[in-house]
Amino acid sequence: RDPNGVHHGVDLLAVPETPVYACVPSRVIRVERGNDQHTYGVIIVLEALNPNFVRTRRKSNFVPTYPNGAPGVSLVRELTEGPGFNDQGSFYFKYGHLLTSFVKEGDVVTNITKAIGLTGTTGYSGGRDPHLHFEIHSAPQPTGLNNRVNPGFYVTYKTAAEQSEQERAYQLEVKQTVWRAYPGQDQYSHYPASGISGGYQP
Repeated sequence: RDPNGVHHGVDLLAVPETPVYACVPSRVIRVERGNDQHTYGVIIVLEALNPNFVRTRRKSNFVPTYPNGAPGVSLVRELTEGPGFNDQGSFYFKYGHLLTSFVKEGDVVTNITKAIGLTGTTGYSGGRDPHLHFEIHSAPQPTGLNNRVNPGFYVTYKTAAEQSEQERAYQLEVKQTVWRAYPGQDQYSHYPASGISGGYQP
């Protein structure tokens, strides 16, 4: 989040240990682990191998759901497009709060049906609902709101208003049961302590 109260990406409900996949064939440019509650924890950043394909996926009719925040829930505003975002260049995908990564820097992910990591609760997601933080950039390491775009322009996901009653009930169940079963940070001791295992085979 930006100090001005703008969310950089989208938070997607994810029960801990849910497999994470590349959106498109990509190169791994960064795998990191943040060890405190002021980071995104274990992260993976990918660069699309074919930016032209991603470019063609942009929706001209996308409108952010919470441009002014969610009344009664959060004052954090939903980003539309940050300064300097350039859709004529490269596209970078950032996955945050992961439990572990199966890839390492330099890997080329061509098989997008093979998991690149697992969702978790690392970084400042501790104490919040279990989720995957996902961003799209036009620069490998943007600062502030620069070079960022709302992922909704390129990927499709359901907003709260589009979810069925059953889907909303499931989310509430996850919040009340799964999260309470896994409070705090990095409690999955059966995974590498570094949170980065490597070993990806295309």
